Formats: sequence, C-alpha cells, structure tokens
Amino acid sequence: MMTAQEYTVTEKQTANSWREGEKIKAVSLSEAKRKASRMQVFQGTVLEISDAAGPIAIKENGVWRNA
Repeated sequence: MMTAQEYTVTEKQTANSWREGEKIKAVSLSEAKRKASRMQVFQGTVLEISDAAGPIAIKENGVWRNA
C-alpha cells in the first residue's frame, strides 16, 4: 500500500502572486491535482501544487503543467 505524501495547494490571482497554501495528503501527484481542482473557488485563478522542494505542478487556464 502506498503512503500519502503531503502537498501544499495554493490558489493565486496570477502565477507570480504569493498566498498562504493549504496542506493536503495524496498518494500521487495525479490525486493531488484532482483534489486541488475540486478545492478551486474562483474562476481564472492559478492553482499551484508544491512539496518541500518547491512547486511541482501549476494549473493555468484550465490546464495542468508540471513545473
């Protein structure tokens, strides 16, 4: 059984904005992306998933790209 990793999900106005993120647990990056998408509150914002090393995925204009 895979163990869950801790990720930080941040919803920002632009890719260069700074905002406090929310911690989630997921067993894979794909699961973290799904959870982050469900957590998105506003349209047109940027979602960022990061771990202890820094950003690993960014969703802009409805499309995820790995950082």
